[in-house]
Amino acid sequence: MRPSFWKVLRQSPLLSLMSCLLLFVSLPVSAAPRSVEKLEVGSFNLQVFGESKVNKPHVIDPVIQILARYDIVFIQEIRDDKGHAIYKLLDKLRAYT
Repeated sequence: MRPSFWKVLRQSPLLSLMSCLLLFVSLPVSAAPRSVEKLEVGSFNLQVFGESKVNKPHVIDPVIQILARYDIVFIQEIRDDKGHAIYKLLDKLRAYT
């Protein structure tokens, strides 16, 4: 059985960094709105982020408010074997913005 993509990334910090950089570099420049004067980029260590944190409003609401400030955010320490927490986070972020 092949390891999941997320497990491979967790085991190799260098591969994780390279994947993020590749994703960032591959973003099409033409997709950015022309009227934007600056691009806000951030990095956020969510410290063992998984199902339990995403389901606690007093934890996730401030996280959503912070993430909404940025155009691009690199999130660290996602630890979710099922892979559902990050999608719940994205759904909550979309609903907020």
